[in-house]
Amino acid sequence: MVDKFEALEPLRENWNRIYDSDPEAHFFLSWPWMSNWLRRPGWMILAARSPESNEYVAFFPLQLVTGLDEQTGFYSSIRMAGSYFATYTGFICVPEFEEQVISSFADRLQALNWRALHFDDISISAKRRQMLLGRFSDNEFVKEKIKRRRHTTRTGENINHDIYMYVDLPADWDEFLDGNLGPKTRRDVRHFLRQVENSGEYRITLADFETIQSDLEVFFQLWLTQWEAKSRVYAQGIIANCRYMLLECHKAGVLFAPVLWKGDTPLGVHIAFIDRSKGSLVCFLVSRNLAIRKPPPGLVLHAYSIRWAIQNSLRTYDLGTGDFSYKYSFGSKERLVEGVRIDSTNSLTRGNRLDRRSLPSVISSVRKLRQEGKLHLAERGCRQVLETEPSNLEARRLLNEVLAATRIEEQFASALQRHRSKQFLDAQRIYLEVLAANPRHYGANYLLGVLCLQAGQYRAADTYLARATEINPKAAAAYNNRGHALRGLKRYDEALACYEKAIGVKPDFVQAMNNRGVTLRALGRIDEALASFDEALTLKPDFAKALSNRNQLCVPLPRDRLSIADDVDTL
Repeated sequence: MVDKFEALEPLRENWNRIYDSDPEAHFFLSWPWMSNWLRRPGWMILAARSPESNEYVAFFPLQLVTGLDEQTGFYSSIRMAGSYFATYTGFICVPEFEEQVISSFADRLQALNWRALHFDDISISAKRRQMLLGRFSDNEFVKEKIKRRRHTTRTGENINHDIYMYVDLPADWDEFLDGNLGPKTRRDVRHFLRQVENSGEYRITLADFETIQSDLEVFFQLWLTQWEAKSRVYAQGIIANCRYMLLECHKAGVLFAPVLWKGDTPLGVHIAFIDRSKGSLVCFLVSRNLAIRKPPPGLVLHAYSIRWAIQNSLRTYDLGTGDFSYKYSFGSKERLVEGVRIDSTNSLTRGNRLDRRSLPSVISSVRKLRQEGKLHLAERGCRQVLETEPSNLEARRLLNEVLAATRIEEQFASALQRHRSKQFLDAQRIYLEVLAANPRHYGANYLLGVLCLQAGQYRAADTYLARATEINPKAAAAYNNRGHALRGLKRYDEALACYEKAIGVKPDFVQAMNNRGVTLRALGRIDEALASFDEALTLKPDFAKALSNRNQLCVPLPRDRLSIADDVDTL
């Protein structure tokens, strides 16, 4: 098992020898790609060594993923390194050792702690696939095909992403045009390439060391324009991974990025990878200006890339996943790449025993759960870490923090129960005990403020409610109730500001609108008061207090009667 980059880096030459010897290896298992991807945390590589020598004969890059089940706690899953970004995944192996290696890999995987094993986008031959999956007994494991999301294009095509497309390239461009393309596509390719290359209006540039940064920014902007409105998470995720990977691929000399321009306006960018070991140009992503129809950026960039690949003696143009109709126009062939998920029949027992490599991820999640107040889940995570590694000082420290916070929450719950039962003195005493342990406890500050407000102790109420809004600036009820305290102190302008903040946080807060109207009336701003009552009644026509206050606008009320028909949020 290799799980530290300093241990991986010396294996570069060994890795490349295996890669070159393996006919099933592909670019996304090459050293330029994988060595950069594995600079991220959470990876591990199963490495098989030859019994006759000290040299490795196979590498299987994997990713350890940690999840949280609120019923059973944290668990580990294993995915393929590069999953969900790389077009393909898999392992590399010297062919003469594949049977022993695959058997050893399967046995080693079964010895690890995981709830599910995901072979996403795994590109291996039927023979290797059978050898790998056959080692997982049907009595101990459940195997099922990973179903892909349905994909229907704007033109109504139903795309099967288990089908991957590629083009066998001849040695000559004209032979490709005559042998692979139909008459219309051949005519279009020749016409649009001539238009781009001979008109002076259009041009294609290849990203180089001087332009790579700006060319990638062009790609990112076109990509976001093309995809962000459809799925912001998808579009941003692709951009984040591209920023991480593409520049390093360019430094390694394996990035191919032609840009189509009209004058100084970019029309499209093609991202592809050069795999000289396998004689392949691997299409990865294309971003384009959707408003441009002629020349069609996608067709032009694909044709340019295929011609470049042929001129540089490459044998395959890999179009990746999806049986899009346009791919067939290049004379593409199909191959099937299906993912498999394996679940253990005792997954709860196996999966809840954490792998030590997952502990930093679990601890990071525990910190977040602690901040979110999900203390029982945080406690469970700490205990799971300590079961795996009893000497983990950070888990022990966090557990102590969580247990202390749990005791405080139990005290707070006791105070809240007494508050609801109108045992106000007991509730006040326990709220103060909670604040002595944690001065920034939102609930204790807020409800102690409410308690003081109910008792007419406006100055104390303002102190606690001000602290509550500082701790949680999104607490609309705290702003509303602080407004009441400030009105009790005859600080009307400040009260009005609090009601405005309450409505800003919660735009349908009709009680705060009513209270704002009462305060505006006290300030003599009758028209604004009327508008505030009307706003509340628009949202809640049967709101009796707002209706009563609106009807009383013609009756002068002294300031000491401002509490009439207002709302105090209590519990």
